Amino acid sequence: MFCCGLIHQPANHRCCRVHLRGVGTAWPVIAATLSSLGLVQSLECHADPIDPAKDGSIIPLESFTNLRTLKLVDIIGRLIFERTAPLMIAQSPYLTTLELIPESGLDRQSFEFHTLVQGAILSPQFSPSLENLTISQDKTPLTLHSVPYLRNLTNLRLLDSDSFVPEAFWTELLANGVHLRSLHISRFDQRLVDYLSSYSGLETLDIAQRAYAVRRLKNATELFKQIFHVVLPKHCETLKDFALNVLEDGPWNISEGYLGQLALCKKLSRLFLAYYTRPRHGSIRMLSLHQASLVGYLSLAIGIVADLPQGAIFSSLVQHNPGLRKLTVLFGHEFTPYGGRSLPTFAFE
Repeated sequence: MFCCGLIHQPANHRCCRVHLRGVGTAWPVIAATLSSLGLVQSLECHADPIDPAKDGSIIPLESFTNLRTLKLVDIIGRLIFERTAPLMIAQSPYLTTLELIPESGLDRQSFEFHTLVQGAILSPQFSPSLENLTISQDKTPLTLHSVPYLRNLTNLRLLDSDSFVPEAFWTELLANGVHLRSLHISRFDQRLVDYLSSYSGLETLDIAQRAYAVRRLKNATELFKQIFHVVLPKHCETLKDFALNVLEDGPWNISEGYLGQLALCKKLSRLFLAYYTRPRHGSIRMLSLHQASLVGYLSLAIGIVADLPQGAIFSSLVQHNPGLRKLTVLFGHEFTPYGGRSLPTFAFE
């Protein structure tokens, strides 16, 4: 089965979405036909994980040139890394959005990101244009050598990863005057905190770190204090979306002091917090965001360690926070999103 969508956009911009499944040897003809259109500036390609085409052996995607957006999903294999992606990037000097999303079963081999963009950087006409990047730090790790290609970057999304970004990357990013407006990351350290504390203008900060990884940080408590008391004040005039997704008991749990710092962010419209509380004398202390002058869309994670009526807890949260337009509450005794089971959820809008 082959699926292709060609979407006409204003100003002769065309977006092509491709889903590959069992296309076999027909793909070269399909690719040649699509690329001959000449006006395709946005290419999004998905492959079925069980299809042999996922390794890039029969996918001449390099026939597409001058792309503005390139998204490769589930087809990232050795040939894609070694040949196809580097050629497509080098042949697209005005690329603004790049997503390289590996399939979950991909082997542990990795290719440093700068090897994919080296051809583009070496071009005499090279000028950094990339604004949006989504990759896996495990499969395509960033290093300080990546920075020359990322000098125009504003949005960085690093998929769930067990690997840290090297400290030198953040240092080099700052030295080149790169001030991210949006950052999604699953591992953070002191160098990242220092980078985020060095400028203003961040609009989205999404930290989703495994609790076991946080526990390995020698200065975890101090790092979380710096996020609320140093990083947030630097971006309080612009921050719209803040998520601190470490759903287990620890120094990252929200407190009244942290809420006071969040209240400085007047443009905040989405908030995801971990609030882990233990019952005292048959009841729990409810988190009141209304008293901290926090209103807007809220996704609140709350962990309970004893059998308490979940409906009553949800109702109490609603009563304590009357200014909220949306509230989502997750409940669980083993409160972690990585435990292999879904958590019961209550929500209202």
